[in-house]
Amino acid sequence: MQQKAVKTPQGLFLSRGQKYAALALAIGLILLLAAVIVSVILVGRGFLRPTPQTADEKLYLEAKQDETDAVRAAEAASREPDSDEAVVQARSQLILLALKTDENPSALTRRARKLVEQAPQNAFARYAYAAALAHADEPTAALTAYKRAAATVDEGEPDLERMILTDYSKALRAAGQDVAAYKTLQDAAAVPPASSDLYIQLAHYAEEQNKWDEAAIAYVQALRYDPENIQAQEGIARLQTSGHADAVDTAQKQQESADD
Repeated sequence: MQQKAVKTPQGLFLSRGQKYAALALAIGLILLLAAVIVSVILVGRGFLRPTPQTADEKLYLEAKQDETDAVRAAEAASREPDSDEAVVQARSQLILLALKTDENPSALTRRARKLVEQAPQNAFARYAYAAALAHADEPTAALTAYKRAAATVDEGEPDLERMILTDYSKALRAAGQDVAAYKTLQDAAAVPPASSDLYIQLAHYAEEQNKWDEAAIAYVQALRYDPENIQAQEGIARLQTSGHADAVDTAQKQQESADD
């Protein structure tokens, strides 16, 4: 009796070539997954840096790497990392950058307070603590912290001193202490090297308080350090056309005498 041939459905079994291709694909996917897992672990440990998408992210990653490098350097030199100046500065910078992202204010304040406890003479840590308190809407505590930071900063740190005094002035102004705020901003503008931007802030503040003579002096000072400053030029023109030309003339003559 003739035996009937059994037909195999098309596509039910893979050919040898197809099997090899499927195996290669599976291995590739496994290797890719393993690479992703390893990368995540390394990023978490600070060995790799993800590509930053914004300027703030880039600054944060740089500060994070600075912290890692500073900790390693401190440990290599047998120094305590938590009180090491470079480590404290990097961690303070991380807190200041985190404030821009509206991260948990209470958590940031606790981190900053711990830095101050570990390095009480570090002005950068005290500045970060003051900024964190201000961000957490604790104005009274923030004013005290800014005052202590200003008293702690070294004369050899003009950029930090200027930042502390400028933000201290803003905090005083927010608290309604206009006289102290103006005086503190004057102190910030006087920190060398001079900043025309701070003199512009000082001039605007003086105008708001109807201190025309002081506004004119600040605008003239701003032009001294930046002759092309548009805001200073417009400010002087505004004073001259609003009945305060005498204040401008006096300020310019005083500046000319000081330059001689």
